[in-house]
Amino acid sequence: MKSVLTSLVFVLAFQMSAFGQQAAWNVDIAQNTTASSNLTVINQCRASHQFKLQRQNLPFLTFAQEQIQVGGGQTVNVPARFDTVGLGLGPHQGQLTIACLTCKNEVGCTQDKDVLNVVVNVTSPPVPTFKPTPKPSPTGTGGTQFNGPPRLAGQTEWQINARNTGVLFDRFVAGGCVNLAGDCEKLREKAAELEAAAVEAQSKADAAKKAADDADAAAKKAEADAQKAADAAKPANSGGSITSDGETFDGADSAWLEEKKKKLFEDWQAGRITAEQHQAKRAELSGTEALRKAREERLANEAKLKKGAENARAAAEKARRDAENAKADAAAAQKAADDAKAAADKALEEYRKCLKAIEDECARIAAEKKKKDEEARTAAIAQGEKDKKKRYEEARSAAQQAEIDYLLDNFKRLGLITHLPNTKVPDALDPAFDALQKITGESIRNFLQQVAGQVGGGPIDPNYINALGEAYKAMSALFNMRTKAGLERVHRLLTTKIINPKTGKIYTEDQAWNKIKRMEDLMEKIKAKLAQHGK
Repeated sequence: MKSVLTSLVFVLAFQMSAFGQQAAWNVDIAQNTTASSNLTVINQCRASHQFKLQRQNLPFLTFAQEQIQVGGGQTVNVPARFDTVGLGLGPHQGQLTIACLTCKNEVGCTQDKDVLNVVVNVTSPPVPTFKPTPKPSPTGTGGTQFNGPPRLAGQTEWQINARNTGVLFDRFVAGGCVNLAGDCEKLREKAAELEAAAVEAQSKADAAKKAADDADAAAKKAEADAQKAADAAKPANSGGSITSDGETFDGADSAWLEEKKKKLFEDWQAGRITAEQHQAKRAELSGTEALRKAREERLANEAKLKKGAENARAAAEKARRDAENAKADAAAAQKAADDAKAAADKALEEYRKCLKAIEDECARIAAEKKKKDEEARTAAIAQGEKDKKKRYEEARSAAQQAEIDYLLDNFKRLGLITHLPNTKVPDALDPAFDALQKITGESIRNFLQQVAGQVGGGPIDPNYINALGEAYKAMSALFNMRTKAGLERVHRLLTTKIINPKTGKIYTEDQAWNKIKRMEDLMEKIKAKLAQHGK
């Protein structure tokens, strides 16, 4: 499945070996990615020649055209595209031959071919952050240059520098919105395709403009040549006329004859003819017959020059028409390139808007998550405090209950609860008073709960109220240690017979009085509860 395509023109660094050795084109590209660049072919010979690009084991490299016509001493940029979709990680290599098909036909032209090792190292996604500055490499042995996208005539910074689309996408890949960034994949692919098409269209427009400039220069030269031919075809100035043997000749005829005599003399001086030959030929250039022959030659030459001037004018007019057509083609190509650029800009803007929408959505999701996390943290803290307080209350209650149970057990062991006065109470409370009378470990708290349970529902019978009062009297009789006899009895038992469970020994004086104080406090609490239930 095709991955996200880059919407950038990669700035590729090409490395070439020293002069006389095989050149190398080394490229690092992320997996499932396409990248565009240029291959610059240079013609080092004087005449125009045809070059062919021959690929061997290079399925990942394609060119906009594989056969190129390059003018003498000129260069042509051929758009190239690398495609790593479906390629495994690691290096992939092949060879590219840039062969001149017609260089051998030009005398003195030694350019033949370049053999280029192409190595593409496929790296793991995501695509790296792109560097916008091209880094050109040295020229190859046969005159081929490899570099990033060059600045062509009329080309803008948009076509030269890497755009920030990949940087935008990398932010989402590195962040938490990578799942949302996939929503913009189609827009990204469209922007990448249109951008590559715009670069290719601009390259064609530049080539068309160069062709138009060359055609215009050729037309101007043809027009200058036609003007020279027209000037040369003008009839010579006669300078009057002469008469020989009654026949009249134009002065131009005599001038033509004199020019021939001058040429003959130069040949004799240069040694090209002998003196005898010079004398004989000079005699032929004298007299009326020589003038007639000079007139015929002059008129024939003028006719020839006139015909040449007409042909030169026709050639100049044709060259001018060709130049105008080439100019129109260049204008159309530039318009197509401008339209392609506008389409690429629009696609890129749509892609950026999509990423912006994702960024906003991601920010909203992040803010919402942060809010929920804060609420959960606050709730957890509150729950923790609540649980802590609950554990504290449970521990405090357990400690209090343990203290009560411990003191009640002391009441029993000290013999403070020995009998219950004969008090008349309702039959419903008999079990409660029996429990109090037979305390063997059950706490006073259970007794109070039983009393409360008997009177908790509905109107209270007066007998119950009386029973509670009698219960309070009974408790007072049982637990009143404020009398001298009661205090002495309890103190004596604690210091002579009762073992302190904390020390394993008989209670000391201080320990005994501390225990008595705590037992008195418990009796006050029981008294208060009895009084509360008695209301």
